[in-house]
Amino acid sequence: MKVNLSEEYIKAVTGSFDLETIFDLELTQKQIASLGSLPKCISLVYLDLSQNNIREIIGIDSLIELEFLDLSFNNISNIAPLGALLKLRNLKLHGNNIDGPLPGSLKNMKKLEKVSFKCIDMEDNKNKNCTNPICSMNNYRKNIFECFTNLKWLDNIPKGMEEIDYDYKDDDDDDIKHIDVNDYKFDFGSEINLNVDELISKEDMENSKKEILNKYKEYEKGIEEIKKELAKIKIK
Repeated sequence: MKVNLSEEYIKAVTGSFDLETIFDLELTQKQIASLGSLPKCISLVYLDLSQNNIREIIGIDSLIELEFLDLSFNNISNIAPLGALLKLRNLKLHGNNIDGPLPGSLKNMKKLEKVSFKCIDMEDNKNKNCTNPICSMNNYRKNIFECFTNLKWLDNIPKGMEEIDYDYKDDDDDDIKHIDVNDYKFDFGSEINLNVDELISKEDMENSKKEILNKYKEYEKGIEEIKKELAKIKIK
C-alpha cells in the first residue's frame, strides 16, 4: 500500500495543525512514492525519507532550512533540486540510481560537510544496491570533493584518507579482516592535520617524564620542610 503524503497524513503523523511549524520528520519504510505536500513543511531542519520508493524530488528545493536529509535506498536519479538546500550539512544518498556527472547546481551547497553515495557500514552492506552508478566513475572521490568544496566526509571516510583498504571476512560475523592505511598523513581540512613526523619522540617523552619527577621531588622536599616547621611549633 503506497502512502500519499497529503497535508492530512503529515498532520496526523506529526500531531501538528500547521505544516509550517514542523521541524523534524522521520518517514522511513512507508512505501512513499512522491513528496506530495511535503514541500509545504518549509521549517523542516531534519528529514528522513530513507527506504521508500521515491523517484522524483521535485519541490524539495522549498525546504531551505534543512540541515540533515536522508534519501537513502530510494529510486532517485535526478538530484539537481538539492542545490537549493544551502544550509544542508549531512546528506545520505546511497542506494539510489544517481549517475555522473553531478549537476552544477550542487556547487552552491557550501555548508555540506558529509555525504554518502555508497555506504561501507556493515549493516547497510547487507542491503542490496547500497551504492550508486556514479561510484564506479573514474576519480570518483576527487570529483565529489571538487563539487562540494567544504566536504569533510564522503561515504563515511574522512577527506584525506582515500587510501584506506577495507577487506572483510566472508563468514557470518562480518568482522573486518584488516584495514591497511597506506598514507599516514590525514587531512581533515583546517580543523585537524595529523602527521606522524609531528608526533612526540621517545626522547622528548623521556625528558617530559624526568621533568615531572623532578617537580614531584621538589614537592616532597617542600612537604618535609613544612613538617619540620610544624614540629617546632608543637615543641614550643
